[in-house]
Amino acid sequence: MILTLTAAFLLGAAVAPSHARCSLVIPALPTRSDTYVVLRATKDSASDGLYYRSMMSGVSRSPEPSVERARITIGSMSARAPELPSLQPREVFGQVMEVVAASGEGVSSLPRRRRVLVIRWGLGMSCQRAMPAQALSVLPGELFLQASFRDSSEWVAGMPTYDLRPRVLTFAPNGWRDGSPPATERPMRMREFLEMYRVLPTREAREGDAPAALAPLLAWAAQHRDAAAKSPARYVVRAARAELDTTPRH
Repeated sequence: MILTLTAAFLLGAAVAPSHARCSLVIPALPTRSDTYVVLRATKDSASDGLYYRSMMSGVSRSPEPSVERARITIGSMSARAPELPSLQPREVFGQVMEVVAASGEGVSSLPRRRRVLVIRWGLGMSCQRAMPAQALSVLPGELFLQASFRDSSEWVAGMPTYDLRPRVLTFAPNGWRDGSPPATERPMRMREFLEMYRVLPTREAREGDAPAALAPLLAWAAQHRDAAAKSPARYVVRAARAELDTTPRH
């Protein structure tokens, strides 16, 4: 099942425009991982240094030896890609956030209010990594990320750094600056989302016995009808029921 546009805020990066050659299919039924973080967006940004952009290879770090990696700026700094492909190095910025909660290997030791950096990369015409559309991509509020951070040798200004890309499960109740989710959606609260997330199936369980793996999610939906009617829960539950309908009966 393909993720609908109304639930597109589950994506880690903006989907390529309709005229692009990249075709990215995202499953509407995510799976659970033990590693995730909940962050609070700030209005600060930080530079990850210079990158160059090419049509064929996407975005790569500039070989310039004098790249400044520790400069933090306050306010709505943004790094927009040029209209045409260019090999000219351009500075890339990410959004500074604070840790609210963290679970799993590599992140559970992060203390509350620890500042981290999230760079939301775009998606190029051939599905290669593209320049971020803007640094402050998350509206004020919280962000859920199902992921680990870069190796500490690659942190920016001493902050744990994450490269947010497509196919990463994310959730931002207040939305993204690019307009997702649509204003017509009624989003879950972060507490409700985490309750649903904890009953999602793991990939291994889902591949082994789908009905048993999906049973906790459907039981949660029956017990929490109001939360299950909000976005993205209603898409996730709908996908789970559709998968059960197509699962062979033994």
